[in-house]
Amino acid sequence: MSKKLAELGHQVYMGTRDVGQSLKRKDPDSWGTPGIGSWIQENPKVELTSFKTAVEKGRDLLVFAIQGMAAMETLSSIGEELLNDRVMIDISNPVSYTHLRAHETVLDLVCRLLLE
Repeated sequence: MSKKLAELGHQVYMGTRDVGQSLKRKDPDSWGTPGIGSWIQENPKVELTSFKTAVEKGRDLLVFAIQGMAAMETLSSIGEELLNDRVMIDISNPVSYTHLRAHETVLDLVCRLLLE
């Protein structure tokens, strides 16, 4: 989504807890998704910054797309004052795929979590 918005001419700020650590992440994950450090190098129109700075700079629209387990901590670190009167689209994912067993697909995991 960030890449497409930047290609359409929007200024995009992507937030992270630790910019330096994030930029060091170059290797693809188990799904083949490039590490954020590699992705940012390939998409220089997107600015990687802290969560709070991204909210400060991104005045028009906030897209909150974070793993659900970290959502409340992230919102707290930004602060209620900055979030007030902002339009935010929340596309957080409340399911973590880190619990996949070797033989499971993502669909198996979702079904198992719903049954547990």
